[in-house]
Amino acid sequence: MAAKTVSKRDTVVPKGISDDEIDSSESEDEVIQANPNKSVRISEIEMPQFIGILIMTGIYCFPKQGFFWMNTTRVESISSVMSRDRFLEIKKYVHVVDNSKQLNRNDPNFDRAHKLRPLLNIVKENFIKIDKEEKLSVDEQIIPFKGKSIMKQHMPNKPNRWG
Repeated sequence: MAAKTVSKRDTVVPKGISDDEIDSSESEDEVIQANPNKSVRISEIEMPQFIGILIMTGIYCFPKQGFFWMNTTRVESISSVMSRDRFLEIKKYVHVVDNSKQLNRNDPNFDRAHKLRPLLNIVKENFIKIDKEEKLSVDEQIIPFKGKSIMKQHMPNKPNRWG
């Protein structure tokens, strides 16, 4: 039996994010950049790799993103896909949303998750597509967090009150 070939896209991007969604983000990337005077070209393969690396860096607990490429703490599944300098260049110049369209904090329709909204909408749409089973269990977990974040909630009756 022949081994199945797996593309680099499948190794780094979760199945819940389709090629169409990546393509739409690529077309926005040409317009929305932190510095419009500097042009950053991103190949068709690099955007799914970049998204996958962002997701994978959230799984590991390194204090700095550079640790994924260092010799002593190297994560092969990340460092073999894209160089550190290229990853940081894409991260520096590419934005998912247009910051000029963000509403003022005093506006009643202000969205704290404005910069994440496109990704949250994609995840929500994909979860809605999942068939509900007869026996369904929903659980929640509070992650202790004492840093500064406006999204943080205080729940005095929970074992971990801050999360």
